Amino acid sequence: MATLLYIITEGVQGGPFDLSDGTHMIGSAEGSAVHLSDT
Repeated sequence: MATLLYIITEGVQGGPFDLSDGTHMIGSAEGSAVHLSDT
């Protein structure tokens, strides 16, 4: 699942994102962030 989300977030435009501790932080062009937990 983590790998799948990583691939998806790779395609997000304008999104610096960080993968740490099983949590994905997806930054959007609007500057908002979505946190997805692996658990």
